[in-house]
Amino acid sequence: MGMDKMAIARRKCARGAVLTLLGKMEAEDADTCTILAGEGYSDEDLEALVAKIEEAYDELEVDAQRGEQPLYPIVFSIE
Repeated sequence: MGMDKMAIARRKCARGAVLTLLGKMEAEDADTCTILAGEGYSDEDLEALVAKIEEAYDELEVDAQRGEQPLYPIVFSIE
């Protein structure tokens, strides 16, 4: 997805929004997904998110880190 396009998803949980956005961003064509978990996002939720991504995109390498950003529960990118 180029910078000229914007993907938007509205879900009740961050996990659902991330999975929806990954589909819109054509993650099946990407090599790596980098995830930064915010300060209010638990390690358990992060592990569950990574498991769901790996289940949906078995060829995608997922690099999950604690970013501890205060505002957003999840910040992620794909390359």
